[in-house]
Amino acid sequence: MDHNIMARAFPEMTARKDAGLCPGCGRPIDPEGFKDELSRREFRITGMCQACQDEMEDFEDYEIEDEDLSLS
Repeated sequence: MDHNIMARAFPEMTARKDAGLCPGCGRPIDPEGFKDELSRREFRITGMCQACQDEMEDFEDYEIEDEDLSLS
């Protein structure tokens, strides 16, 4: 994705990534802290540290039940 588009849409997160910090939590990135090649690839795309990637995986595993969608 075009860096300029990302910078306009998510300026704080882009600035963190450019500074070598995780865009999610703001902590410095530990290049040795990734558990596998898939995690390193995700980092190259998003800039997220392993801990934030793990949190996203937990969120993605959450299944929404029909009753969770009710507006009442």
